[in-house]
Formats: sequence, C-alpha cells, structure tokens
Amino acid sequence: MTKLIKTLTKNKENFSNLNHCDLSIQLSLDGFSFCITKQLSHEIIFLEQHKFDQKPSNPFEHLTFTENLIQSIEILQQSFNAVKVCHSNNLASLVPLSIFDSEQLSNYLNFNIRVLADDFITYDQITHTDIVNVYVPFVNFNNFILEKYGSFEYKHTASIFIQSILKHAKNTSNNQVYVALEHGAMEIIVLKNNKLQLYNSFTITCKEDFIYYILFTTEQLQLNPEIFELILMGTITEKDAYFKLCKTYVRQVKLIDLSNVTQPLLDTTSKQANFNLIHLHECV
Repeated sequence: MTKLIKTLTKNKENFSNLNHCDLSIQLSLDGFSFCITKQLSHEIIFLEQHKFDQKPSNPFEHLTFTENLIQSIEILQQSFNAVKVCHSNNLASLVPLSIFDSEQLSNYLNFNIRVLADDFITYDQITHTDIVNVYVPFVNFNNFILEKYGSFEYKHTASIFIQSILKHAKNTSNNQVYVALEHGAMEIIVLKNNKLQLYNSFTITCKEDFIYYILFTTEQLQLNPEIFELILMGTITEKDAYFKLCKTYVRQVKLIDLSNVTQPLLDTTSKQANFNLIHLHECV
C-alpha cells in the first residue's frame, strides 16, 4: 500500500519514552510524513516520509491507508506531549478578513471547488495577515488522530506555507515568487514589497506544466521575468530539469536559503523537502 521514501533519525536518541516530545504530521492524498521534535528546543530527532503506491479512490480508502500505516509504525504507538497535524489538499480558498463571515464558509469554497452537503469546513486566520484560509480538512483522519492521541491541533498546509514564507521574507522588498514542488503538485506564493499578492496550488505531470504555471501567474500579476526573484524549494535541486528550465525563462532563479533553520538532523535538501512539516510547530 505504501513505500518508505526516507527515514532520518539520530541513533543516539532513546525512543522508548517520547511523552516529552511533540509529534508533527503532514497528510496529503498521496502520502504521509511525520517528525518528532524535542518539546522545548523543537529540534527534530526523527523524521520519516511515506508515499502511497496508488492514490486513494475515496475518503474511506484514504483513511484505511493512513490508519494502517500509522498502526504499523512502532514509534507512533507511544504517547506524545503534543500532536499537530497539517492537511495538504487543494480544497481551500483565501478570503480577505475584511469580508470574512464564518457563517458563509461553503460559499467561499463554492467559487473554486465542489462542496458536498456533509463536508466539514473550517478555517485558519493566518497570523500577521488580514487573510483567512477556508478549507475542508481530512475529517476522518482528524477523528482517528483524536481517538488515538487525544486532543491535537491542526492547520491547512497553505496556512503554514504562507505564514512561514512571510516570516522568511520579512526583510525583503524585492518582488519574489516562491514555488514548492512535491510529488506531482506545486504551491506558488507571490510577494510584492513583502505583501502577499497571490497563493495557489496546481497539479502537474511534467516540467512544462511547472514553468507554464509560473509564467502564467507572473504574467497576470505583470511581473517582469527579468526582474523578479524566483525562489524554488521542495523536491527540487539545481541539477534537475525543473531548475534548468526555469533558468531558461527567468533571469533570477535560486533555491530557498534555509541556513537559519537550525535542525542538525536535516541537511539542506531535507529542509527544503519538508518545509511545511518542520515549520508546523511555529504556526500552530
């Protein structure tokens, strides 16, 4: 059902008692990752990534995949100090706080996605912004986590991504485009003078899709590819075809600088690939 992508761990750590540690989980339709951090320092001592062999066909199959996976991982059978969950899907929409009404959640989503009558809809107010992220979480998974671990906190991945990027770019006035690539999906954030202009996510199948959405988005916002900075992250390196194609069309292309993220367990590539997961504790 699933395949293990990567395990990162400190062998010197004792994993027999983790009730002094926090558990962070990121769940998407095609995979699951988690990390365990020290309560006070937030230093990651264990991180593991899994990818489903096939995408679940419905919410019940999705729950079965993730529930069976979690129950099979020995380290997750313990109690933790705190549990935090990040839901990664495209069932979300950003709403300006000035017009937000908590009684109209389904109406906000109906502009972009099909909302079913029994869908549970919630929202995150993104810290230090006037933006509210309205979304449909994996509610069956939430119920399972509540039953297994007790009370926990959760947010949508877009909320984590936006809040973390705004913090990362707080001293920058240049026009910047941040793009995260991960397993056939991309998230894009556009900042002008450190103000959020746009967030969106797309499903892609090839590098041509990737550059098309970047160029189309920036063109709509009248950004000059000779001037704006394109900052890439996720499962992308300077040597792969995605990065090289971007360099063909955009003058300033680079990988995100995460040298200030102090996580001794993680190398630069792992920090980029797990950006939302490792920033979850800061945003929840």
